[in-house]
Amino acid sequence: MNELKVDISDIRGEASAHKSFEVKSDLGSLDIRGQTINLGEVSSSGEVTNADEGIMAQATANGHFDLQCSRCLANFGYDLNIDISEFFSFEDGEAEYVVEDDNIDLAGPVIEAIALNLDIKTLCKDSCKGLCDKCGTNLNLGKCECKTEKIDIRLKKLQDLKSSLESKDREK
Repeated sequence: MNELKVDISDIRGEASAHKSFEVKSDLGSLDIRGQTINLGEVSSSGEVTNADEGIMAQATANGHFDLQCSRCLANFGYDLNIDISEFFSFEDGEAEYVVEDDNIDLAGPVIEAIALNLDIKTLCKDSCKGLCDKCGTNLNLGKCECKTEKIDIRLKKLQDLKSSLESKDREK
């Protein structure tokens, strides 16, 4: 995994000091819910502030990557635009993120935000029709020739009884 490092050496010694930043890096790939996502280049811009015991980073991350639709399995582009607010501690204690060598690395918070912001079922569009469950045709591209019977599941037992009685009548 690559890094989104921001140099904070010029504000580390001065309480409440802040500075703007802009960084970009290729973050590689990520496995989320069984799907491998190539994150590619992600850029982040924002402001870091010396908060006495650490650095407070507020940033926006932007990027574009491809996802696979959960219904039709087609690949589609996804534009990333998320806000991040994260504290980086000077002390290596209980903090999730720590300042290392006068740098903070936003890659961890960005990847975490991506994972949290993606839908559990990613869809190419809200109206995606998915695949035919019999032949596998992408129904967004056209209809298939499969015969579909709509059966109310609440009446399935009656349908089975009817079929059973009809087959007994044919045997007589």
